[in-house]
Amino acid sequence: MTDPPLISLTTSNRGKPLLVYSGYIHGLKKSTNKVKYWVCHSDGCLVTIHTNKNDEILKANGHHYHIPDSEQIELRNLRKKVKDRIQSETNSIPKTYEEELARSNLSATALTLAPVASVLNRVRRKTTPTLPTSADFDIPDFYQQTLNDAQFILLFSSEWIFLDGTFDKCPKQFQQIYTIHGLKFQQNFPCVICLLSGKTADIYRQLFLELNDHATRLKMKFEPKHVMSDFEMSLTKVIKEKLPNVIHHGCFFHFTQSLHKHINSLGLFTAYLEDEDLRLACRSTMALALLPPDHLEEAFELLKNDSPEELIDFFKYFQNQWLKCVPKNIGMYQISSFVQTIFAKLMLFLLSKNIFFSFIYYLA
Repeated sequence: MTDPPLISLTTSNRGKPLLVYSGYIHGLKKSTNKVKYWVCHSDGCLVTIHTNKNDEILKANGHHYHIPDSEQIELRNLRKKVKDRIQSETNSIPKTYEEELARSNLSATALTLAPVASVLNRVRRKTTPTLPTSADFDIPDFYQQTLNDAQFILLFSSEWIFLDGTFDKCPKQFQQIYTIHGLKFQQNFPCVICLLSGKTADIYRQLFLELNDHATRLKMKFEPKHVMSDFEMSLTKVIKEKLPNVIHHGCFFHFTQSLHKHINSLGLFTAYLEDEDLRLACRSTMALALLPPDHLEEAFELLKNDSPEELIDFFKYFQNQWLKCVPKNIGMYQISSFVQTIFAKLMLFLLSKNIFFSFIYYLA
């Protein structure tokens, strides 16, 4: 008993359906409610195939008097796989082409006829939006959902959220990347990635307005109980204004990072490394943030009076920048998250590519 003829579908160079039957290619001539009519793709061949709507063979008419289209079938299948990936991914076209070519196991004859990767550039151009020249543009629908077409809801179901605007790089159309993380399974996950045109209070107000509007569309509420952030004054002001009932925590990592930067700016980097007393005083100053607020000022005075004279300017900075400006009810917490570390590395990788829509695509 012979095996039934193999049936498969592929596409033409222009994306039109082709039926592969018994090693021959057939193009779609016409279609009715019940039947599709196919004709052999080779010039002068009159073989026709009838299929139902599910592409199951109903009738085959005539005989082919030319050799099967084996190499053309291989090449069309390769082209279709590459085109599908180019349309759904943002990897480089040569890399995608080489990967699929290696997997395809083409015959020696088909390899000599394989298209070059450069001819596929127009496929990418058709599916990728034009790069914006400013921050005033609409994000296409495709980039507004996850790869599974899911909405983003973790943020609005989290009691804890974490705000981070400390990335050094940003797409050139903007001034800042701001990320918002939600807490799940005792880990913080990036939920919102914001591309902001500045760091003013008005911009942060607009950000919170967008979050509230999005929560409303999802029939949810943006009402976290705890917010952790760095100590940017304009942000702190807006958090107090827009989330009046939230408990605001400072990030201990960002706090110590700021102190380290100021130590370096005062020319104390070498002394910090070599002078144990000075280093201990600096670290003790960082640890002040972990004290109960009622003991903070007293402990600061004791530490200042018992520290090396080289730290006079450092203590002035600490008093003016932190004791006077940062509300004492902002508790300190240390973020130590594998997820956040990996996310930060991913952000830097994407930004190094300087491809705007690749940046958005890989975050979906």
